[in-house]
Amino acid sequence: MPVTPVASVVPDPLLQDAAQWWLRLREEHADDTLFDQIEAWRAQSPAHAEAWRQVQRGWARTAAPAPEPAAASPGAALPAAAPGRARPRRPRLRRWLAAAAVAGVMATQIPSLWLAWESDVRTGTGVRSVLLADGSRVTLDAASAIALEAEPGQRGVRLLAGRAFFEVAHDAAHLFVVRSGAVSVTVTGTRFEVSRLQGTSVSLLQGGVDVRHPCQPQDCVVHLQPGQQLQLDEDATTATQGEVAHGTGQWQHGRWLVQQAPLSEIAAQLQRYGRARIVIADPVLAAAPVTGAFDLHDPDAALALAVQAQGGRVRHITPWLRVVTRR
Repeated sequence: MPVTPVASVVPDPLLQDAAQWWLRLREEHADDTLFDQIEAWRAQSPAHAEAWRQVQRGWARTAAPAPEPAAASPGAALPAAAPGRARPRRPRLRRWLAAAAVAGVMATQIPSLWLAWESDVRTGTGVRSVLLADGSRVTLDAASAIALEAEPGQRGVRLLAGRAFFEVAHDAAHLFVVRSGAVSVTVTGTRFEVSRLQGTSVSLLQGGVDVRHPCQPQDCVVHLQPGQQLQLDEDATTATQGEVAHGTGQWQHGRWLVQQAPLSEIAAQLQRYGRARIVIADPVLAAAPVTGAFDLHDPDAALALAVQAQGGRVRHITPWLRVVTRR
């Protein structure tokens, strides 16, 4: 029996074009010429029409939705141009908004089916704590996922996405292993954090762990003591050892302490706690260092605090999009 897809897959270039047309409707006064152009573009193929529908769905429920071009038909009248002075165009901002629109559409069009299939526990915009059968506790950060593993003589968890804090019940006869990509962390009983936000990092607060990662000619094993952290790059072949950052694990309680982190990193983290995508339109602003304490229960307020300190502002384009610009 044929299966009807939930949503048609539309090529990225068409989604980008559709987002550009949609933004022109929002930023300009729609006149007959603009409506004709959009209608002609939509009529080029079913894929063009589907791209337009998906961009509209991605921006649904906005406070000021874009006008809808009428379907082409003999004698159909299109809306007249609204009176008054047109607002100035902002090409650079429009490009950023179009990119964000496409990103939002793609995020809903191609959901993380692999995570849904592989994970046993996932989180959305909140933190969740789970008690395992052996008495160990795992606390998942927002936008995180784990899969439970059981092998003879071993307890284990795979961190599939995000970040998790582990409080492992002591059992010398059954090692507890956390796998994060090509990295494995082996313990008997301890408290530590594993993150896959930028490469893989392991931060040890109590006890001891052995971190195994790929290197030449064979795997390397690094033993961590309390207060030590190991940061590995994306392919887990390069490791840098240092001290645990102040405030590690405080995200479990809705607090985040930051020291000299780029604004882009702040935005990426806060985006995990809300439903809005965050776009920084200025690369210099994105690289600006930020130090402060932020309330993860209110990501919008935290973002505004971080941005204002750098002389910028946050534009609330829709409930699902924030654009950071200079004042």
